[in-house]
Amino acid sequence: MKENKELINISSEFGYDKTLFLDKDFVLIEGDDCKQLLKKSNKASKDGLLCVARAKDEKSLRFLLEHTKVSIVFGIENIHYKDSVHYPRTGFDQVLAKIAAENCKVIGFSFSDILEIDDNFKRGMILNRIKYIIKFCKKYGVSYYLFNLSSNIDEIRSRKDLESFLRFVVKSKI
Repeated sequence: MKENKELINISSEFGYDKTLFLDKDFVLIEGDDCKQLLKKSNKASKDGLLCVARAKDEKSLRFLLEHTKVSIVFGIENIHYKDSVHYPRTGFDQVLAKIAAENCKVIGFSFSDILEIDDNFKRGMILNRIKYIIKFCKKYGVSYYLFNLSSNIDEIRSRKDLESFLRFVVKSKI
């Protein structure tokens, strides 16, 4: 969204210290071409912007964690369409967790992506994957965040709502 006073006031009422705006404070990188990802992340870091990337597949996820100057990688829970019979297929395992920890990367979850899911079965599957990813993050010391990546004002939730949602996902037996 574009920067405006109303949005800044709403976010401060919801308990946020700072509101970041796209192309002013951070850059969102998407795609599966590794050369383009590297080029865009280098340009963003050169401009002094926070670099946030959405992982499209396992190859781009590993590349983002190993070789780019991306600070936050999100969308990992949406990489695979179906789960395995025995475990959730997240695309994030102990190898990638170690790489993320070594390179000081942050794993992110967008609450607005969770809100957009219409199917309750798929929403439960995504929540289970998030729980599984958080388990690896805790085990290997990787930082993780739940954030609003909203495209309109209706999708914004308060800080306490996000904190309680994250506590529910971590503690629940989905």
